[in-house]
Amino acid sequence: MVKLYEDVNGIYGYRRITMNINRLLDKQYNHKRIYRLMKSINMRSVIRKKRKHYIQSTPQITAENKLNREFYAKKPNEKW
Repeated sequence: MVKLYEDVNGIYGYRRITMNINRLLDKQYNHKRIYRLMKSINMRSVIRKKRKHYIQSTPQITAENKLNREFYAKKPNEKW
């Protein structure tokens, strides 16, 4: 289990470790057993950050100021 974990640089969690151990050893170990063993020797998988799937763009049309609101303050920290 430790060798498999080191071969994949700690990316695999208990589910994939269980799947690979069962496939390699031709056995049927329960995922809870593998989870418990990994927890006892402080083996944890790498948690990857989610990537953003959008493209930043500039607005093509700026809306007309129909309410005649002033969006710029004359002094810093001025609300009105």
